[in-house]
Amino acid sequence: MSYNGKFRMKSAYYSGFCLFFGTLAALMLIFSAPLFGQESPTPTNAPAAETPPASIAPAPTPAAAEDTGKIDVMKNGLLSETVEQPLRQDFARELLKDQNAHPILIEILNSDQNISAKIIICQTIAAKSSQLPTSITNNSYIPAIFIDPLFKNLKTEDPELSIWAAQALVRCHDGVPARLSQMVQDANLPQPHRLNAIAALQLIPGKEPILALANLLDASQPQPIRDHAAQAIASALYLPQPLDIQSFQSDLLKRITEMDPEVFLYWQIDRIRIKLNNAQADILSQRNLSTQRLQQNLELLTDNFNLRNQPDNRFNFLKEKLQNQPEQSIRIWVLQQISRWSAQPDIKSSDVAPKLVQLIIPLISDPDPQLRQLTAASLENLSAHAKDAPSALLKQLTLETDPPTQAAILKTLGEFEYSPAAEQALILLESSEQNVVAQAARTLGKISETKNAPVSPEIINKIAQTLAGAYQKSSTNSTAQTEIIQAMGKIAKQEANLKLAVDAFDQILKIALADKSDEIRSQAVYVLTQMHKKNVLPMLLSPANLLEDKGLVVRFAALEAIELYPDPTMLSPLRDRLAREDNSDVAKLIRSAFTKILTQLPIVEIFKWADSLKSATGAEEVPLFNLSVATLADKINQAKTANQPVPIDYEILVLSHQAELALKDNQPVQAINLYKSLLDLKLTDELKDQFNYLILQIALDHADKQAILKQATPFFNYLLTRPNPANVLQKINDACDKYQADDTLLIRSGNLIAVFIIPLEKYPPGQTKAAWENRRIETALKLIDLQKKLLSAETPADNPQITKVLTQLDARLSGYPAQDTPEKRLAALERFRNILKPPPPAQPKPTPEAATAPPTAADKPPTPSAPKTQLASTPEN
Repeated sequence: MSYNGKFRMKSAYYSGFCLFFGTLAALMLIFSAPLFGQESPTPTNAPAAETPPASIAPAPTPAAAEDTGKIDVMKNGLLSETVEQPLRQDFARELLKDQNAHPILIEILNSDQNISAKIIICQTIAAKSSQLPTSITNNSYIPAIFIDPLFKNLKTEDPELSIWAAQALVRCHDGVPARLSQMVQDANLPQPHRLNAIAALQLIPGKEPILALANLLDASQPQPIRDHAAQAIASALYLPQPLDIQSFQSDLLKRITEMDPEVFLYWQIDRIRIKLNNAQADILSQRNLSTQRLQQNLELLTDNFNLRNQPDNRFNFLKEKLQNQPEQSIRIWVLQQISRWSAQPDIKSSDVAPKLVQLIIPLISDPDPQLRQLTAASLENLSAHAKDAPSALLKQLTLETDPPTQAAILKTLGEFEYSPAAEQALILLESSEQNVVAQAARTLGKISETKNAPVSPEIINKIAQTLAGAYQKSSTNSTAQTEIIQAMGKIAKQEANLKLAVDAFDQILKIALADKSDEIRSQAVYVLTQMHKKNVLPMLLSPANLLEDKGLVVRFAALEAIELYPDPTMLSPLRDRLAREDNSDVAKLIRSAFTKILTQLPIVEIFKWADSLKSATGAEEVPLFNLSVATLADKINQAKTANQPVPIDYEILVLSHQAELALKDNQPVQAINLYKSLLDLKLTDELKDQFNYLILQIALDHADKQAILKQATPFFNYLLTRPNPANVLQKINDACDKYQADDTLLIRSGNLIAVFIIPLEKYPPGQTKAAWENRRIETALKLIDLQKKLLSAETPADNPQITKVLTQLDARLSGYPAQDTPEKRLAALERFRNILKPPPPAQPKPTPEAATAPPTAADKPPTPSAPKTQLASTPEN
């Protein structure tokens, strides 16, 4: 929203209030007792002879020299725009009281400069009766000599001045309505001046202004004039907006015209009383509206600030809004922006940071506590550039009485690690406000560990004793106790203070291990770990097992102590806890601590743990087994590097487990290589058979990959030399049965036969070549049918793997026209089928004669021999 737009909103908002209360004041002026001890003025419709003429004014009395000096001082103060607004208003009020000063006020009103001074004079004249001076004239009105200057200011382009000039004219001579009536009718005047006169008329109670405004509803008047007149009538008579002009002219205007002026005034007062019944609600609504507009204004300021990318532009914008800013909400907004901006990393290294510090340091002692808190927070963020801030903060802290501000300043002094603040922090550690106690403890902890300006041992001792006493006070809440324990930890962190810390805090902290607050228990673990180091481990298990604590942060603290001081006695408790742990982060920390302890054990102990976890099935214990095997593998590598012997059981455990993990990760080649590494060891025949069978099983499970089958072939051949070789072929046979039942797995059957069976030169007992020949042909025929099925689909396609397997199953099944039309490919497949399973020869049809006589032996065709298939034979043409 532009400045002019905002000003128009403000002017309209203000005008509404002025209209209501200005009219009310004017009516009260007419009906109440004389304001200045005189009789009430003649009603506006009284004969002109009874109205005090405008030319009559009390003659000013000569002013003494001293009075002249005072008048000059007040005049200069009123004209000075550097003087605060309330003081300038006081000067205007005093000048209005003194008749000798009236020429000065009139001179200012007639000048073309100093709009603000003219507005203040108009505001003073327009003030309510309780604020008006009682001796400025001999009647209830402002002297008539002010009328011409006020009319001059009514004819202004400044909207705020015109508003206040209209308000002031209400307080003047009662000839004003007639003059305003002439002004609004004068077509030669600029339209803005006529509109200002309309705005003034609507503020004056009585019948004459309403009739003058009604004359402007004529169609011959310019539209803006008519519209403003209608709006003024509706506002003066509290009629619905917009005014129904036709209804008003035909009904209400006629009644007003016939109404006695005094009766009209009573009628208008009744309407005001009705309005007053809802005034409180209206005022509340206006306040809410004002709050909304303020919020909108702040949002606009925030958008404007965020649009500025350059630090210098941002700084200048904030500086302009902060300096000479009477609106406290804007000042608070500026500090809020500085507080947020100063927390960003880029500003801390910017050239603007020192300027920001200098801008806000004076606000440490600002009367508004919220501003002081925001200033402390901003200085904390800008601490690298605020070397002078700690002393100013400490000075304010010694005077500060607002608890939230005390806490904010303490927090900032703690970030500065400002050791001179220790004494004041010790005093505030006794505060009844727990937030102040917490921040005082935090600051004392920071000061205790500072290396920039370390405090003396005497002060450290005093801090320790005071912290211990504050912790044990019944009024200290858990938040403050947590900060106190953390401060104890900072004292214990220094080796020179360790004995002092143990003496002062040990019993308190051991009791704190049973506190109902999770945070207090966890902080107690941390500080006890600092003080007792490895000797803290028994405290974690007795009297209460903190690994089983319901508090997540407590279990974390205990586990961090175990990881910091790994000990084999903690392995079993860790394993037990892991079996029940449902938090993934805690489980991760348990495994980390478990592994760290394992790495410090001899290899034989690691093997025992790995072997004991081998049968683990729990979701958390399986990873523990993996970690123990990985640790064992590292130890084996270290031993081999040092040429130390390693028991074969250790390597079998590691390599077998690594192969299983490789299979789970779908890395069969890596798994086979790991089993091959096992076979390089000096194994028993039983173990060798076991691992060869495992390699064969991997090959069967991945039979669609010929490379894996070929890698497994030596192990397959080895198994054929072992007792019961028929079992090996039975495994192949079973696998083929399983794969042939599913078209998507059929290629695996072909691969197994092509890679494992066809190269065989002899078969174990119970196995015949003919049976495997039949399986070979059966498998090839199924592959041909599958390929034909693919080619017969709506979108013809075939599987190149099928044709590759076919040529390996029978060398004659080659020459497949993969790039030709589907029809020719189907014909080739049919030719392959005929090679594997030729059709029977056609039988000749018998003649009738031949049918009557049985055929002789010579007539019978020779019986065809069974088709012969050849392995790796030359393809037929």
